[in-house]
Amino acid sequence: MNFIVPNSSAKLECVEFRENNPRDHYARLVLGPLAPGQGVTLGNTFRRLLLNDLPGVAITAAKLNETRTEFMTLPGIRESVVEIFLNLRDIVFFNTFPDVLAPQGTITISPRPQTDESKSFHTPRVICAGDMQLPEGITCVDPTQPIATLMNGDTAFNLTFILEQSTGYRVWKKPTQSYGTGFYPSPQIESVQIEQVKSGVFQPIDGNFMPVKNVNFAVHEVQPHGEYIHFEITTNGSIHPHNAFKHAGAILTEITRATLQDPRPVVGIDEASTPVDTAVAQKAYFENIAIEQLELSLRAYNCLKRAQILTLADLSRESYSSLLALRNFGQKSAEEVAKALETYGIELVQEP
Repeated sequence: MNFIVPNSSAKLECVEFRENNPRDHYARLVLGPLAPGQGVTLGNTFRRLLLNDLPGVAITAAKLNETRTEFMTLPGIRESVVEIFLNLRDIVFFNTFPDVLAPQGTITISPRPQTDESKSFHTPRVICAGDMQLPEGITCVDPTQPIATLMNGDTAFNLTFILEQSTGYRVWKKPTQSYGTGFYPSPQIESVQIEQVKSGVFQPIDGNFMPVKNVNFAVHEVQPHGEYIHFEITTNGSIHPHNAFKHAGAILTEITRATLQDPRPVVGIDEASTPVDTAVAQKAYFENIAIEQLELSLRAYNCLKRAQILTLADLSRESYSSLLALRNFGQKSAEEVAKALETYGIELVQEP
């Protein structure tokens, strides 16, 4: 079948870009012209795709100096384990090879040897994202992001962490009695590492995989051309806002591709050999229609209620004589019910 699809002259233009810092990129994009009504539809669609469906890389578990719980403080380190893990959660990564991700990285800071020169060394050292040994293809967007502060040169800092690529924001759930851990790893993580997380060697961390931090849009009508959507997109620096929008468009195209294909017949079902039982279907339909929808008089309605005749299916099993046998139910009420049933194509049971 050939469809008539109007030609679209809509174009996407980046009218403003601003890099506030390495982890805060802002851009304003304009999409249009569009037909009346399309602005809000496309605006909401792209906003959801940008916030929920774009992939990102995040740390989802870590092991620090053989700690078994995050509610600890380590000698010689200013931050608590919880604060360090929160800093790890906020680190932004860029993946050069989106389809390949080696899931583990490390930071190893060894104590300084006890020499005459190092004994008097007490200057704090800030460990940053740039100190990470990362898998090939993974880079830190901002190497200056702080992780922890060593108060002197005698402190060891051994951190091993697991990286994952996913979408959205994944909250780690507290362990329950029925399931040992709330950690739900991706297939990229090796089984040995999964067991280490379950056993408590690695501490799970909430995964923030969202490269887009904020999206706002407004629809402006420009006569006589049509509607224009103004998008304001802020990303974490791992992707340019313009590229993020194009990625969202590619996802939308892939989702809607199925609507252009001819529907495939269901295998193993022969419509001719499996006729629909209309009587059964009609009965199920009438079971869900209450007698309130017949808009009967209050007298007739109360009589039916007292007799536990509550649905159209119940009423279709009654006859004139059975209705007249109800208390305070007269000939006029029976005629009223029969007329109301005609609108649904139902007749009272014919008596022999």
